Amino acid sequence: MKDFRNYFPAGVSTNKVAVDSKGYGWTVFDNKLIRISDTDSLEVPLSKFNIDQWICRSLFVDSQDRLWVGMAYRKDILVLQLDYTSKVIERESEKVLVYPNPAFDRLYVDSDSAIKKIEVYDMQGKIILYAINESAVDIKSLKAGIYIVEVLTQNSKTVRKIVIE
Repeated sequence: MKDFRNYFPAGVSTNKVAVDSKGYGWTVFDNKLIRISDTDSLEVPLSKFNIDQWICRSLFVDSQDRLWVGMAYRKDILVLQLDYTSKVIERESEKVLVYPNPAFDRLYVDSDSAIKKIEVYDMQGKIILYAINESAVDIKSLKAGIYIVEVLTQNSKTVRKIVIE
């Protein structure tokens, strides 16, 4: 395995490095995600991913070039999609499931993190129903049609189109 220590920016000292399929080394240091190669390095503030003061416990790059970052003091695992064409690194979308679709009397939401709010909008953008800190919404009062559901979780906002029969 390649020794990336010679390529770290000045002052970076860490022994946690994950290597991706392109041969780049990845590490977390001083609230930054750092990509290292033989010729350059890229530093991205962890605040870009809404992370502050987390401590990296482990790094792993899977076969789809997603960087998995295990953090201390949290049960969460940060998953980042590595993009080599634009030099942009994006946090992988949180899994939010809104079901059933089509729906009849209740709409349920499953999420990787805590659900703060569910809002149901009509096609004109008017809020019709909402639920706070719940994982379901009673939709019996709604007419058949197409609606927009917005789910706000602890980590993200997800929008889905649903059909009510």
